[in-house]
Amino acid sequence: MTTRIKSISEIRSRAEFDQILENIVTMQLAKERTELRRDKKLLAIRAEYAVELNDLALVMETNVLRAEKYATAHRDELLPGKKKTAETSVTFFGFRTGNPTLVLLNRKWTWAKVITALKLYAEGRKFIIVKESPDKDAMKLQLSADHLAAVGTRIEQSETFFIDPKRDPADPRRLVTSPQSAIAA
Repeated sequence: MTTRIKSISEIRSRAEFDQILENIVTMQLAKERTELRRDKKLLAIRAEYAVELNDLALVMETNVLRAEKYATAHRDELLPGKKKTAETSVTFFGFRTGNPTLVLLNRKWTWAKVITALKLYAEGRKFIIVKESPDKDAMKLQLSADHLAAVGTRIEQSETFFIDPKRDPADPRRLVTSPQSAIAA
């Protein structure tokens, strides 16, 4: 459950600041341990049901393929006229028409050959997309601030406050030195 922070009291001394940082890293490690316990339980539950779910999915997929094969062979009987769907006492079934997709005519064609052919076609160029975009990485590295300003851009770099626990190399789940009792902020 998330609660909104209504007001934040100001820190009055360096000692209080240090204590708050100590509290934060202690809570960070506790949070990580809790997440680890949660993730282990989730992994165990997933593993517990994985075989059963995979077996069901495989049997379902096999039966769907069998039903599709039968429906295709007996389409006129199951879906008379122009019908695309039908029903039984427990299910609806039928054939859905997918979205139109442009595909290559045969193996002789590639998309590069299609572009070449479109260029030869009188109005073919209107079917070719040319996308232009600035190379931002190159601009950041190669243009001076004046040049960037001349083309309507500038480099902005924000600064964010961080707090990282000093972890014990032997056990990263613990702090280098155990904190004294934490004062609630």
